[in-house]
Amino acid sequence: MIKRLRWIYPPSPPSISPAPSSAISTRWNCRKSHRNLFNDAAIEPFSNWDSLSGLEELILGDNKLTKIQDVGIFKKLLIFDVSFNAITSLQGLSEASSTIKKLYVSKNEVTKMEEIGHLHELQILELGSNRLRVMENLQNFTKLQELWPERNRIKVINLCGLSCIKKISFQSNRLTSMRGLEECIALEEIYLSHNGLWLNDNKIESLDGLAEAVSGSREKLTTIYLENNPCAKSPNYNVTLKQIFPNIQQIDSEVFA
Repeated sequence: MIKRLRWIYPPSPPSISPAPSSAISTRWNCRKSHRNLFNDAAIEPFSNWDSLSGLEELILGDNKLTKIQDVGIFKKLLIFDVSFNAITSLQGLSEASSTIKKLYVSKNEVTKMEEIGHLHELQILELGSNRLRVMENLQNFTKLQELWPERNRIKVINLCGLSCIKKISFQSNRLTSMRGLEECIALEEIYLSHNGLWLNDNKIESLDGLAEAVSGSREKLTTIYLENNPCAKSPNYNVTLKQIFPNIQQIDSEVFA
């Protein structure tokens, strides 16, 4: 039984034919490093490959996809990666298996967090470098440990009541405040650098309120990034953060022994 099936570096645009029944795989990788060859039409046939219904890892990154493909046939899917494409919407994810634990949709053109509410097993969600403005539909992700919505257009942190997240990144968004982190009692690492650089009146000016915003995770948090925000220029910047977070090990690029 084939344990891993990779489809990498094809010499010419692929012509996909049905997989033989003997080629039962748990992993299909269509990622290429230099040439983006797979478009929507080329990928569509795999939704009928019954012989691959037990697939656990599906990587479709670095291609020319413009939409989420029909992956409903893969009932045991654990990892789904469609990053580095030209996908404009998450529509179609509602058909994906609720078994998915890691979802990668970074570097696309997605504008809304939708059709993801059924992914109850999700542990890692990457949505970086899209066009998101609002955080929503996260309330069912009670097992989510890592959330990466960096490089979007988000102005307000809204975790929809989640308290399980350990790592979160809001780098290069448009935040003006750190409010919204109050319930993150498991938080260990937070990245907030490069926020509000696009608009003069959209910057994190002060560390005031930070202690209250992360009150549930002050003892656990070990890493924080706030560089390139106005508050990072405060003369007592490091001292204040060390007082707030007694177990801090890294502030921006500075790592403490």
